[in-house]
Amino acid sequence: MASIEMKIARRVLISGAAGGIGGTLAQKLVAAGSSVIGTDRRAPADDWSGQPWLIADVGTSAGREVIANGISDDIDGLIFAAGMLDPDGWASITEDEAASLLAVNLTAPLFLTRLLLPRLKPGASIVIIGSIAGMRGSPATPFMRQAKRDCET
Repeated sequence: MASIEMKIARRVLISGAAGGIGGTLAQKLVAAGSSVIGTDRRAPADDWSGQPWLIADVGTSAGREVIANGISDDIDGLIFAAGMLDPDGWASITEDEAASLLAVNLTAPLFLTRLLLPRLKPGASIVIIGSIAGMRGSPATPFMRQAKRDCET
């Protein structure tokens, strides 16, 4: 059986790193020897291991500017783990809530990647974390489903 060699990126930006999948990925990458720049709308857990942290909302242009301006060295990878669920179900979600959800789940990775292109090393990886919600709809999460489905390609 052929073996697979994985190359661990040396310097990675992770959105949504304060918890969930993003937080777990950050811990695993730090343990593997990577330098991780974490970003989220809130401060990291106490055990952030001294890695750089940027408090910013990836779903807003101002937040993305904070992130882009906070990175001083080139990076080997971007991991978009930030995500939002529909807060109230489709019957009561407001247009502002829907716009915020679509911004975080769909457009933020595209616009932040564009801002960070000058900082990406040749061969850098970009990962957008999807969701089973993109494949399987629910009346409670139609906006999340559409956003994650649109990120599939």
